[in-house]
Amino acid sequence: MRLALGLLFGFFAAISPAFAADTETGGERLFVGKTGIYCVQAPCPWRGIWASAAAQAGPSDLLWAQETLPRIEATTADANRIEEAWASDQCLAILGRLVDGTLQVERIIGDCS
Repeated sequence: MRLALGLLFGFFAAISPAFAADTETGGERLFVGKTGIYCVQAPCPWRGIWASAAAQAGPSDLLWAQETLPRIEATTADANRIEEAWASDQCLAILGRLVDGTLQVERIIGDCS
């Protein structure tokens, strides 16, 4: 019995780091803020969230195009920096994901470029 438990424990100990690595960095590079989209009349997606894989954000590339930011899950410093950039029409590159209307931020990479 002890041998079986020892083998089972060893098996789970060996595979658990692989699963942990997959879940820790599940984000992608996203841009948050000024989109560079200009319209003649509102509503217009002047600000939004889009994947950096899109060379230039068009309305169809936006993951989020509301006037206000979605709910943010991040460190207090990162959340404050994102909110300040949004309010001042700047753009930040982040590592994270947008899930069910919540922006989950792993870290801020820097300004959009």
